[in-house]
Amino acid sequence: MFTHLPFGPRNARVLVRPLSAAAFLLALAACTDTGLAPETEAPEAAALKKDKDGGAVAGQPAKTRHGKYRDSSAPHATGRSGSATLAARAFLGSDGVTYLTVTTGDLENLDAAPGELAKIQVKAFTPDGTKLYTLNFQRPSAGGSVVLRLDGLSRGSRVQVQANVRGIDRNRTDVVTITETVKRAPSLQTQISVSDRVRIGVPTVVTALVSETGGEAGMWAACELWVNGSKVDVAESVWVDAGDAVTCAFTYTFDRVGEQDVQVRVSGDSDGGGSAPPSITTSSALVDAVSPSETAFQAAAEEKSILTSRLMEYTWANPVNGSHKEYRDFASEGQNTQRLNVSGSFTRAISFPLTRVELQMESLGTVYQDDAFSMAAGVPDLGGRLCAAQPIPLEGSVFTLCSGGGSTTFSYTRFGGSVTYLSEGFSRTWDGPAQAWTQDVVWNDPRVGFDPTGGQIRHWGSDVTVRIRVTDAVGTFGVTPVIPLTSFERVLGTTPRSCATESPYWLDGGQMVTCTSGEVRENGRRGEAQG
Repeated sequence: MFTHLPFGPRNARVLVRPLSAAAFLLALAACTDTGLAPETEAPEAAALKKDKDGGAVAGQPAKTRHGKYRDSSAPHATGRSGSATLAARAFLGSDGVTYLTVTTGDLENLDAAPGELAKIQVKAFTPDGTKLYTLNFQRPSAGGSVVLRLDGLSRGSRVQVQANVRGIDRNRTDVVTITETVKRAPSLQTQISVSDRVRIGVPTVVTALVSETGGEAGMWAACELWVNGSKVDVAESVWVDAGDAVTCAFTYTFDRVGEQDVQVRVSGDSDGGGSAPPSITTSSALVDAVSPSETAFQAAAEEKSILTSRLMEYTWANPVNGSHKEYRDFASEGQNTQRLNVSGSFTRAISFPLTRVELQMESLGTVYQDDAFSMAAGVPDLGGRLCAAQPIPLEGSVFTLCSGGGSTTFSYTRFGGSVTYLSEGFSRTWDGPAQAWTQDVVWNDPRVGFDPTGGQIRHWGSDVTVRIRVTDAVGTFGVTPVIPLTSFERVLGTTPRSCATESPYWLDGGQMVTCTSGEVRENGRRGEAQG
């Protein structure tokens, strides 16, 4: 029923050697004034584009079949000597430490690195090319990968890495030199979406919008659904591109009435091996589980923009030669998302096949979706109800329906972000208990939030109208919620301005003052409707 995209293993073990302040100063040594130009490699090439039937579609975003739907991360440094290759990536964490990963293999599979890093020399430069220091590491690891912690660097600084590699070209020691630019480490945020009122005994769709706010590198993540303190569902191998957003979609069947604590926990790791601080984020909601015997619906819609702003400043002065420097780096990145959910129940059972299901959604006179399809048969769930789902990948939406015991429940969900990762429970529920599960990915509507002709944000109007009609052998039933939208704005998080004063050796007794601050703010419109 869904398009299965296999994901490769990402297990990796990283050898980390932290540097204390004392060790950092002791490791400083003389170096030359020459920095090398960065050697880079382009991001992965895009894979085939697919439409609803699996064919190519011009203009549709490409999705790889190896885990990444797209990779807009800033390129990292690579180089080679003889048969030995070297790759390096430098991430500036929120703790002010730069995590430099060096490997003779793949940055996303550090355990598979061949040979041995016998020696590494690191030369550090400011963004404008001023020499800072040189560090030398003898046998920094027992294999071909290592993560080094570097202090005193800012975003845009450069690190020249020269590595002696043994064990690849027989008895020869290969010397590889590359230069990497320091980038912001990836960081994730998440927001849960679930109806305030859910029905017991039937599968409920729960989604979470996961955003990368660093803007310079993507990140792998795992999404977990927790209900009343217990983990009940998971979506593994979730890739969130740099500055992008995706959706994790879960399914859970509530088994008792009353208030339920629902939480989505997202843990991110840039390479599966800990080469930068992990990003862990949670989002919670309280829902009321009720009997499905009533005829009712709930609807919610939201469009929002997330703006991430960062400021980094530093000043230094050398009292010996009178030189001084002032540097200021301000960055602001944003993303726009739209998502919607309608769920409800009817006091009669339906009979398969469903001859016609109609889904329409519009706002401000613009039709965002107009689809019609049939549903041949449902799959029995554990409670004996017949359940069916219809994903509409190019629209980024899914329609689900369950019937039994004299009632029918349904849901219509439009996902936010570039793609949607369907959890284990989601796939098993809607593909049936005999389906061998693999990670599912559904493309969302590339037009959502944007005018395809001019690239401008296509905002919703003062309300959103959804029309759902279901026809079986008995007749037709449906709902037409009109969801009024109101504006909102809030600060999701702040990094208070903080400054640190250092006296690096290269200032001959002078001081360097570094200050950082930041903010993540969201604004948009949202609304709810019941009937």
